[in-house]
Amino acid sequence: MIGFLFGLFLVASFAGATVVTDTSYADFTNAGVTLNNVTVNAGGDVVLSSSGGVYNSSGTFTSKIFDGGNAATSWSNFNWTPDGNYRQPLPDDGCNGNITDYNMCGNVFLMHFDNGSGESSTLVKDWSGYGNNGSCSGSTCGTISSTSSFLRSSPTFVGSTNVSLMDWYSVPSSSSLNITTDITISFWIKFTSTPYYSEPIDKGDFGSAENYCIRFDSASGIEFLWANGGWQQYTTSAANVTPGTWEHYTLIYHAGSLPTWYKNGAAISASCASGSCTAALVTNSAALAIGSGRDYSWASSFSGALDEVAIWNKTLSVGDVLKMYRRGVVDLNFQVRSCASSDCAGVSFVGPGGSVSSYFTSASRPVVLSVSNNRYFQYKAFFYTSDTSVAKLMTPDLNDVSITYVVLNSAADVNVVKLDGNLLANNISKRSYVRDGNVTVDFNVFDAENDGLTFDLNFSSSASQGSGSSIVSGMVLDAGLCGGSTTWNVVPRTCSYDWNVFGVGDGNYYVLVKVNDGSSSTFKASSYYSLVDNTVPTILSDVNNSVFQKSDANVRLSCSDGLGSGCGSVFYCLDSNASNDFNVGVCSWQTYSNGISISSDGNWGVSFFGFDDVNNRSVTSTSFVLVGSHAWVRALDLSDRPRGFFGVNGVVRVAVDVNGGFVPDFNVIAPSGVVKASGLSFVLQSVNNGVSTFVYDFNLDSNVGWFDVRCTVAGLLSAFVCHTFVRFSNIIFASCYNTFC
Repeated sequence: MIGFLFGLFLVASFAGATVVTDTSYADFTNAGVTLNNVTVNAGGDVVLSSSGGVYNSSGTFTSKIFDGGNAATSWSNFNWTPDGNYRQPLPDDGCNGNITDYNMCGNVFLMHFDNGSGESSTLVKDWSGYGNNGSCSGSTCGTISSTSSFLRSSPTFVGSTNVSLMDWYSVPSSSSLNITTDITISFWIKFTSTPYYSEPIDKGDFGSAENYCIRFDSASGIEFLWANGGWQQYTTSAANVTPGTWEHYTLIYHAGSLPTWYKNGAAISASCASGSCTAALVTNSAALAIGSGRDYSWASSFSGALDEVAIWNKTLSVGDVLKMYRRGVVDLNFQVRSCASSDCAGVSFVGPGGSVSSYFTSASRPVVLSVSNNRYFQYKAFFYTSDTSVAKLMTPDLNDVSITYVVLNSAADVNVVKLDGNLLANNISKRSYVRDGNVTVDFNVFDAENDGLTFDLNFSSSASQGSGSSIVSGMVLDAGLCGGSTTWNVVPRTCSYDWNVFGVGDGNYYVLVKVNDGSSSTFKASSYYSLVDNTVPTILSDVNNSVFQKSDANVRLSCSDGLGSGCGSVFYCLDSNASNDFNVGVCSWQTYSNGISISSDGNWGVSFFGFDDVNNRSVTSTSFVLVGSHAWVRALDLSDRPRGFFGVNGVVRVAVDVNGGFVPDFNVIAPSGVVKASGLSFVLQSVNNGVSTFVYDFNLDSNVGWFDVRCTVAGLLSAFVCHTFVRFSNIIFASCYNTFC
């Protein structure tokens, strides 16, 4: 077995690179491989499988999936060792060329017809190193085309009965071409039609000594001709030519022995038709003609295509002939793929240029890959043969494969982000909201280079990576955050960070995590989002503090929490004699449900507050409700004055409920020894819902203390007097004494 002598999945490192190989029977039969019409022989080589002495004409081998261990693995080189350069031209430069593939020592003439460097439509080069180049002769030239080629390209010659329309290449005579002892001539040929007297290769001149000539004739067969005091003609029993099909022929002659003809790698029977056929070759000064016979006439013209015409000044062995034929009929090509997932699902195999229809061939070895950087890699080998004869061993033979990869300084992989231990969004409930506290962010980190890492956290109302507002930036991932260890390259390590959401506006937020080891990762978003509620709820009543109620009241409270977690419990308490100055000390707090019914007379104060579902507490608010069931009542509204002192001017609002629409009369009487307030007047301000509201202005001296407001209702009780005492001093209160007050 030729190739690297490594064991199964051997790993060798050099200069930062790692080489993995398939080279043994165990490698090529690994549980991860796929064999299709191919088999692995006892020597550990992959070949086409056979049945009944016939190979499959094609098959594939798909390798196991190689693991580079990191998402940023560069699969840089790919190489393999077949037992020949299949479907490739013969090596150039004779013994100075590549003799490990095919020994070209003794080669004196080699034409690939590939339009190579320095060639043109009128000049074809000899690649043996001897410089036996040919030029176009005749009125036309052989058309070199890759579409009609056997290997890469080949000339097409058009035979004609009109000499002026013939085409061939003429190679000047040289000492290297004047061969007198051993000679081997090989070529690939495809006839347009059944040949008649066609001489595609001839070094001779009509009427002169013939050095060597190859002739095909449907009547006399395939002939090797030369002249040495007479014609020597070695001929097969029949032409055995299949027009329109590429065939390989080799003629081997050793002076003193009969020549040997080979067709497609196998010897064919022949006999000496003229002369002794063992005489030595005789040199001449004639040019070597490719595409026409020695007389350049219609009689010897060739119609068809030629490729890989080669001449040696030695005899090749039977093994050499078979190997030369085999390199033209078998083929082994490759495609590769790099993958992010371990099963490579959905990723196509590609060849050069990343195309699914191109293949890496023997000529491209070793291959410098241009596949994407991914953790996983796989290759696929394609086996072909156009000669399925098992006896000839016409199958490609794959000895070993090597892949070189380099793990780049890749960004650490953040693959899981959780909030408070929750992974899925459907785990969210109202109690998932947080208020002025911590959200625990857990995230898994893996870094093949085991570098020191820092991380960034952002939060966003969207899972779009890279967006949002910063929580923390460039913070070191230390052992305290990551379970007591910072070994990143063994298993993904879970790290935790507590995000304090104090001051963060209400909303539903994703957390985005990015790590940096010199090469930043992208942000990885949590699939679960955290609910933040830092805003207190708003509690409102349906009471209008500026309008007093006439009779029984039903106070309703409402709660709103905006984008927050939602309203929780609402509490209230009542003060039956609030006098616009709520006395919390007398409250008995109760849970609000559907409404607050107040039926007893009084100046009621309703105080209330509430919580949302994360215990944000609202401010305490108070509404005032005056309830009365007598013929009329009144109240003093001092709510627009600061508690404690009125000053020298002010407004007192008196509300009087008058049944039947009677309007009361008011006067002011100062108590004995008290200076009466001056400038008092009453003006009817509004009438609303049976409640008459009167407003009076007053001007007070600085020493004013008490004054007595007396009111009567004309037409109802002329003697009825209602006393209201108002004291302007450090304390404001109202006093009423009357059975109707």
